[in-house]
Amino acid sequence: MRVYAVDLDAMLHDIRGLRDERPALYAPDSYAAGQALGRHLREQGSDGIVYQSVRDTDGECAAVFRPRLLANCRQERHLCYVWDGRAIVTVYEKKTFT
Repeated sequence: MRVYAVDLDAMLHDIRGLRDERPALYAPDSYAAGQALGRHLREQGSDGIVYQSVRDTDGECAAVFRPRLLANCRQERHLCYVWDGRAIVTVYEKKTFT
C-alpha cells in the first residue's frame, strides 16, 4: 500500500478531546454520528474536521471537505500487509536494499 503525504493549510473544526463528551463520534463500529456531523459542517461551509483517530490512540486525522486545500501530494513510503487468511498479522515498511 502506498502512503501519501500532503500539505494542508486550512481552518478546520477541531473535535480532538471530545471522545468522552461525544462518544458516538468515535464509535469504532458506526460512522453514522461522524457522517452526520461532517455533512452538517460541510453544508455550513466548513473546510473540514480534525479529530483523534478512532483506532490509533496516538493518531490524529483530518477530514478535508475542499480538495483545493491540499497541495504538494507526494508518495512517502510503501507498507506491506501480511494476511494469514483470517486477519492482518503484521505490517512492515518496504524498503530498497542498499
